[in-house]
Amino acid sequence: MMAKFYKEAAGDPAKLPWHRDEPGALLIKCAMKHKSGRALDVGCGSGVFSRYLASLGYKVVAVDLEAEAVAMARQLSNKGPFFEVIQADILELELPGSFDLVYDSGCLHNLTWKGVDRYAARLDEWLAADGDFVLEHWGKRHALDWRPVGPYRRAERTIKAAFEPQFQLCETEAETVDVPFPLGPKVRGVSYHFKRKDKR
Repeated sequence: MMAKFYKEAAGDPAKLPWHRDEPGALLIKCAMKHKSGRALDVGCGSGVFSRYLASLGYKVVAVDLEAEAVAMARQLSNKGPFFEVIQADILELELPGSFDLVYDSGCLHNLTWKGVDRYAARLDEWLAADGDFVLEHWGKRHALDWRPVGPYRRAERTIKAAFEPQFQLCETEAETVDVPFPLGPKVRGVSYHFKRKDKR
């Protein structure tokens, strides 16, 4: 299904139904906190926010499973500023070193619960001791909020529980946005900021 949307966009990120021009407030806040360093964009899609992080001085690794998304992200990277783009299954990819910022706006909400458990374990490997994890996920607007296509929609309490006990939820932001059919017409977008728990 995702490949279909990328093909219809024909290389133009603005034609993707979930496209946004501006990064979310929590991503901006965490990105400006570090200002540089290493960043991992998990499920980078078109690469719009990988490019944003690169423009701040981050050394960015952008990863996506979809070939069409990777091609679009590489096209942006070639225009500058540069960021590395890798096509891979993030649950299988070995990434050396740690990251000051891990950002996900397109990966977790496509994983089953078994995949979510593995993802949390990988996050424990990726994130630096003082790093920040910013997750943007499609939440449930109500108990029956479900679509036969598109990302899984999970309630905030289940997302929080998925990353405990290693990580602490610092803050969230939520908004309801219009998204074209068949993914919409309404989507509850929730942003989460996690850090490692203080083990003292």
